[in-house]
Amino acid sequence: NRSSDLPDAADIFEVAKKATSFCPLSSVWWKCLEFADSYSRKAKIADEAVECLVQQQVDGDDCEIKSHQIIDLVIYRAQLNLIANRVEAAGEVFKSCLGSPKGGSPLGGCVCALDLGLLWLCYIHVIAFECLPGFLFDPLDQNPGKLVSKETRFVFERNDVKKEREEQIISLFEEGISACSSTGNPKPVVRLCECFVQFSRGVGKGELGVASATSLAEKHPDCAGAWIVLADAHRSSGDPTQAKLAYSFALRKCDSSARSRLCFELIRLCVDRNSLDEAIHYLELCVRPESDSSPEQLPTVLLYRKVLNLAVPHDVRWPSDLTSASHSDARLYFWLNYIYLLRLEPGLGPDGPTDGYETAIYSASTLSHQKVLWREYFDYVLTTAKSSVEAKKLLDLIDRFLSTFPCDRYFPHSSSSTWLDYSFHNEVYI
Repeated sequence: NRSSDLPDAADIFEVAKKATSFCPLSSVWWKCLEFADSYSRKAKIADEAVECLVQQQVDGDDCEIKSHQIIDLVIYRAQLNLIANRVEAAGEVFKSCLGSPKGGSPLGGCVCALDLGLLWLCYIHVIAFECLPGFLFDPLDQNPGKLVSKETRFVFERNDVKKEREEQIISLFEEGISACSSTGNPKPVVRLCECFVQFSRGVGKGELGVASATSLAEKHPDCAGAWIVLADAHRSSGDPTQAKLAYSFALRKCDSSARSRLCFELIRLCVDRNSLDEAIHYLELCVRPESDSSPEQLPTVLLYRKVLNLAVPHDVRWPSDLTSASHSDARLYFWLNYIYLLRLEPGLGPDGPTDGYETAIYSASTLSHQKVLWREYFDYVLTTAKSSVEAKKLLDLIDRFLSTFPCDRYFPHSSSSTWLDYSFHNEVYI
């Protein structure tokens, strides 16, 4: 019987465990975890793997990979406790790894700023909801496993937080924001602060979120994300005037690469308040260079088309300081602003809003940008559908999206391992 000659799981585990002594790579440690046959053995292997990776010396791009490998194992260790219904132990996994302001972290600075922010968010999520967010893991794998997504937005505005934990969670947010601020990178702080605004709003203490976002914008006045979080905090508390002021401050203080995003937020705010003339002003401000102030200035729609590399007349004399959309994020919002211009002033150019959305989606450089554009496209079609024929067009558009939007995703820092992500399909379908 040839099957008797095949090694069993215990044999493979022993071989993999010995291999870690000679080749202590993350992939070898994960093979040990795969074939470990008990909770205690898996927990011990995960702890040993983290300790081993922390001690390894790397530099350059490998530092970011090492950081990911470490937090992947730390979060796996917490998963083990949560599956065993050991919620407090799962919280302790994060607490011990993150350390304290005085004692420092046992991870010894091996975790990059963005991953540090993710650890804090996972820790707070476990304390608040006694689980880790599902988007972190492959939904088809019910066992503890590797992270598959790190960028998806956390949701903290929920009504199932235990009342007695509110103050603890507020303190953890403040501690996490302080810890990430010390890295000098505002991005994880922005992400934490955004979640804190959500949480404070959800528990009826929105003023705490506003105060935290205000402090963030004051500390990082050149970070557009900080001002956007502050504006969102004001909008959610029912104060659009303060939200507009936040965006206006950001336009003056942030780099020009953020101008198209900030103008988009201002345009949307003006449209929501039915201030259409003001929206047109920001549409022009986004694209028109300061040198183009003569009475014979070029039409705004023509400037957008030039920036977006669309067809334009050949005999036009363009301003030498015409805005660039070379940065992919800036280009996304130039597209959205261009389409808003077509929506607010129909007939300006050869295209209509529908053509604009179709072309923008086709030319989008990343899936995340495609998602933003699809959401805006669906919202536009939904709000403008006035008849059964137009409603049918929306259903046809959804069907086309569901059959064409890709679902294959690579694991973080991997060019071979993939998983199937239908989360956006489900969001659209529902």
